[in-house]
Amino acid sequence: MENQNYQKLKELYSNLYKLSQKIEEFIQKEDLNEIMSVLKVKDNLIAKINELVKKVPKELFESEEMVQLTLPIRKLELENIKRIEELKDKVQSELSQLKNKARLLNAYSNDDENKGSILDYKDE
Repeated sequence: MENQNYQKLKELYSNLYKLSQKIEEFIQKEDLNEIMSVLKVKDNLIAKINELVKKVPKELFESEEMVQLTLPIRKLELENIKRIEELKDKVQSELSQLKNKARLLNAYSNDDENKGSILDYKDE
């Protein structure tokens, strides 16, 4: 039974790596919706992994094989976190610029003809 749990754990870690690769792909495409979708699936997978880790003997979980299996996942995850932070900063910057443009438009755009705006001057 323990060996079965260990094999299942290896399989789940393999799936986790594949999901991390998908996230990396969507980060490169800047597809935030797909990133969020895959992250939800990944959260469920991590929950399954955490449950299974409790059932696997410590010696197997800390084995060299498991370390070699999880090392690429950790590396990719750290890279993805860094890329997501950069993407977040980019989106925040773009959003800030849009807000500033909207403020300018609101400041110079006016439906009330009595106030008169240079930009909205209506020649009637």
